Amino acid sequence: RTRKGAHVPYRDSKLTRLLKDSLSGTSVAAMLCAVSPSSDQYEETLNTLKYANRAKQMTPPQVPQRQEGEHNPLQEQVAVLRELQGTLVHLAQGMTP
Repeated sequence: RTRKGAHVPYRDSKLTRLLKDSLSGTSVAAMLCAVSPSSDQYEETLNTLKYANRAKQMTPPQVPQRQEGEHNPLQEQVAVLRELQGTLVHLAQGMTP
């Protein structure tokens, strides 16, 4: 049985920390809630449903999509060097009389 004054915000709860990876990012999560029709479990059931509703309304941060091609720094450096070489050739042609 829970104490009335011992409310734990959903962001600080142990369950949220356990589900941190599932509630954010690009993963898909399903949440099951155990509720009871018993009147003595009313408060616990209500808190469970409130937590599930807050978790459902959370919007995950946008994760940048990875590029399809591989990142090849060597090819990027070669492209930059070729561009610089073209610029130097162009400048050298402009300086000759």
